[in-house]
Amino acid sequence: MFVAPAETASFEQEVLRINARFNTEIIEGVSACPYARPARVAGSSQRRVVMATDARSALDGLMGVAADLAPREEVEVAQVIFPLIGLDAAAFQGFASDFGRANAALRPGRPVFVHAAFHPELPYSAETPSRLVPFFRRSPDPMIQLVRLAGLDAIHQAKPRGTQFFSGTAEEISALLATRPESVTDRITRENHEAAIGGNLEHVSVIFQDILADRARSYARFVR
Repeated sequence: MFVAPAETASFEQEVLRINARFNTEIIEGVSACPYARPARVAGSSQRRVVMATDARSALDGLMGVAADLAPREEVEVAQVIFPLIGLDAAAFQGFASDFGRANAALRPGRPVFVHAAFHPELPYSAETPSRLVPFFRRSPDPMIQLVRLAGLDAIHQAKPRGTQFFSGTAEEISALLATRPESVTDRITRENHEAAIGGNLEHVSVIFQDILADRARSYARFVR
């Protein structure tokens, strides 16, 4: 897959438009994350599009974004979108693990960011709260979300700031929550599960299918 150089800027705008639908209509629309809208409005979140078509170049692009954002403490969360990468859900999760290892090798000790993989085909189950988490990570394009660990610390210490964005943080932070009766993560996960069982699952599925159809129509104008 490729996009003609003359159309790259227009294509990226469409990628961001489709991603914005996911963020506002699903993540914010059903309150899957109470921190999403405040972070967007406050400007503490960023979105980047990486035009890589393979895992190697995608990893280089993701490492570059992480390096660029690391010293910019005002950026607490970043969504790095890969609209052209040809990886299924399992392969993309493997790519996310490769990024984790590469990032750890460059930054021994405590990382600047934790990360989570989003993909339109992530498997999920509504049987338990934790098994439903991937449902809210079914984004229209494969995506890696970077969340600044220092910001998570403030939340876990019960000192949340209004601009925090906490949806979809990586499983690696679970150790930070082990001693708390119910962490912020656990509460959001539990409430999302309760809402899904109450009807949000079907509602979100309809919206998501509409976003995917919008994506297919839009991208067909650019991708060859």
